[in-house]
Amino acid sequence: MTQTDTNADQPLATLLETLARIAPRSDETGVTDPASITALRESGVLNASLPVELGGQGQSPEAIRHLLEQIGRADASIGIIYFQHLLVIDNLLRWGSEAQKAAYLRRLASGEFLAAAAWSESGANRPTIAEPHPAGGYVLTGLKTYTTGAGLADLYLLPAEVREAGNVVPATPSQTFFLLQREHIHIPEQIGYSLSGMRGSSTGWIELKGAHVPETAVFGAVGGAGAIKGNLWRSGQSLGAVALGISRAAFALFKAHVKARGLESSSAIRVKLTELDTRIHAIAAFVTLAARGDAPAQELPAIVSEAKIFASETAEVICREVQQQIGSFSYTRGAEIERLWRDARGIALMGPANHLMAEMLGSQLAAG
Repeated sequence: MTQTDTNADQPLATLLETLARIAPRSDETGVTDPASITALRESGVLNASLPVELGGQGQSPEAIRHLLEQIGRADASIGIIYFQHLLVIDNLLRWGSEAQKAAYLRRLASGEFLAAAAWSESGANRPTIAEPHPAGGYVLTGLKTYTTGAGLADLYLLPAEVREAGNVVPATPSQTFFLLQREHIHIPEQIGYSLSGMRGSSTGWIELKGAHVPETAVFGAVGGAGAIKGNLWRSGQSLGAVALGISRAAFALFKAHVKARGLESSSAIRVKLTELDTRIHAIAAFVTLAARGDAPAQELPAIVSEAKIFASETAEVICREVQQQIGSFSYTRGAEIERLWRDARGIALMGPANHLMAEMLGSQLAAG
């Protein structure tokens, strides 16, 4: 490695050290530590997926997958915030207008802006509605739940049902994406849920209280949300990479336990080490296959979704196995492996939940 390479890697190393140090505190308090977000903004990784000509690094999909893994290993909560940021950038490159790209890409690349996707309305008592404003643009009202990065992000990508004047439901599909700056979003004083895992992810709700947004906030075509959702996983990235990072962190704890207890010569321990290492390699192979994106276009959404399902469920198994090997202390709050297990379970329930992904994939498989 050259001196230039070393210098280039230093911001990332600083980010990972900061996240690993702060993660236990964020888990204890259930609040994202501002120092973690500052470190993320200043690390240089927010522009990793952008083409060089747009102010980015132009890193390969496999390199992005590795970044997600590294950040997920240090702090899975920040890993999912980073994933959401990359997801918005990818969609902005594919679907954004030239004006939206000019307004936001370089700000997202520099760390000035952090992006979030606010799609869920689970548990909300009303859908998000966009009505035409007499002076132009739209008025948005509604509640978005389980938004990761709520209150931290500067730019939000969210869908709404476009109504005709007078809140009349149109005859044609009207769900439309909007790209909104934070000034249009109402952030409640208490935004977060008391999650069991991913407690430092600032996952909570945001509200739209009659926000008047310009026509230029429409993302893609009016009524075109289905097309965007249908191509959501074209980047090949998923939370499976974050689950891989969790798995590696759990495995490192197990190896440290084995060394500390002098168990290297135990036949049973050697078998268990091999078993867990094999599972980790299987996760890595699956999420790398998805990230490369070289599968047939019609197969890629299933591969990316299945990689996330497999990675998160296998990460849970690995964490439970390590807990079993370490013993009673690993089942207490404050034990690192206990936090890792809760974060692994959180991935299974986020982005979207595994059972929803499996149901959608299963319906396609049954039809085929």
